[in-house]
Amino acid sequence: MANKTLDIPRTVADLRDASYNPRHMSESALTALGVSQSEFGDISGFVFNVRTGNLVAGHQRKKNLPADAKITGFEAVSDAHGTVGHACI
Repeated sequence: MANKTLDIPRTVADLRDASYNPRHMSESALTALGVSQSEFGDISGFVFNVRTGNLVAGHQRKKNLPADAKITGFEAVSDAHGTVGHACI
């Protein structure tokens, strides 16, 4: 992975939802999640697959963020679990 240029998303809109994501939230639960995100920030982060471009974790939290929110601070890493990077929104 060290020699490959990562094609990382630059904005929240660039995070592509995985069509096979099994989780769904009611509007009231999504609103409550948004309140929590506003109060505490997004402490979980997002996980996406650099090979497929699909979002792996964070589908519901993404819905509460502005589409033009920038993804910044991306750091390419490699670990025993296959993680290839960390970033902030």
